[in-house]
Amino acid sequence: MSKELKIVISTLRYSDNLGDGVIGDCVEYLLKKYNPSINIYHLDMAGRLGFLNDYSNKANESKGITKTYFYKLPYYAQKNVFKFLLWPFIYKKRLNTAISNAIKFKPDLLMFGGGQVLNDILLNFPLKFNYVCQCFIRENINIVVSGVGVSKNWSKEAKFLFNKNLNSKNILKLYVRDNDSKSNLIYYQTNKNILVTLDSAIWAKEAYNVTVKKNQRKIIGLGIANPYELGTHIESNQFNSLKFDSFWLDIIDGIDIDKYDINLFTNGSSEDYYYLQYFSNLLFDKRPTLKFKVIDRPIIPSQLVNQISEMDLVIAHRLHANIISYSLGIPSIALEWDKKVKSFMQVVQREKWCFSSLDEGEKISSLIDLALNEGIDLTLQSELKDICFTSIKDCLQVIN
Repeated sequence: MSKELKIVISTLRYSDNLGDGVIGDCVEYLLKKYNPSINIYHLDMAGRLGFLNDYSNKANESKGITKTYFYKLPYYAQKNVFKFLLWPFIYKKRLNTAISNAIKFKPDLLMFGGGQVLNDILLNFPLKFNYVCQCFIRENINIVVSGVGVSKNWSKEAKFLFNKNLNSKNILKLYVRDNDSKSNLIYYQTNKNILVTLDSAIWAKEAYNVTVKKNQRKIIGLGIANPYELGTHIESNQFNSLKFDSFWLDIIDGIDIDKYDINLFTNGSSEDYYYLQYFSNLLFDKRPTLKFKVIDRPIIPSQLVNQISEMDLVIAHRLHANIISYSLGIPSIALEWDKKVKSFMQVVQREKWCFSSLDEGEKISSLIDLALNEGIDLTLQSELKDICFTSIKDCLQVIN
């Protein structure tokens, strides 16, 4: 393949939840692995034009508090605020600017690169996905969808907006990242040939050229997420601060601190880091003799990958903390809050290391030795990476 191509990759590239940035970087890596002459432009589906540059404690606290209180609103109130205020007056205008820049790039193809994009929370993704697609379709630019996740939570309006575009003749390939996502598209009567691949972040080790650190004293990384933000995605009464506090304390109390060091980290989002700061202060008060380390908030995707590479075992809710760990050959114990977490663990044949109840903290910590000893099946990992790379190459075959 010798033609110099221009491709727009659309993800949540510049989200402060840096797992999305890892997806974008890994898709770019795979495209250039196949054809080094490809020119890439990243289109952030939220219209961001770069990573945030104000990570001061004051800015982080302000944003974290605002988003945490927003997530505490009743769902109908959140949806109305987004649909009638945030979308038309902020996000749509911002996205329009980002799309205009992407179209000026004169791409041969738009590639949706992954993430839980086909998901209906407050009509957020249905509105953004529809707007991006329609802008590119008007320019007669073909589209492929690669490695996206699909949730089974579509409203009637979301179903209309998603299928209007997914069934368009301009979308030439449709790859989802797991069988549950395929089943959900079939359920919502998407009239396309639905193919299955994997999340591109399983290539994180190669994309960032990371060497995994070998520690004399093994480090257990606890990935802290904001329970109120997680709770917006599901119908559960588990996700509140009191239950999360108790859950993490149970895990920490069960870790043998004579053998292991404890690191607390986040995937970078302001609301997660806000909760991490709260929890670390609580931990100082509740366990004053405990030695642990709070990892600095990562501000770009490579920092998150490098932070995880220094750990020997990860316990986390965030999907991409688990995917990055897997890519690096580091075992993880996944905490299911959304079906997508369990779906990934099933794909990599680590379902037994996935737990959903916040009452299982003590059990989880008791399995740390076993998880470390078992490690990762690197033969299977290589096979799954090949499947992912093959799907990326297949998406490029649509270009004449």
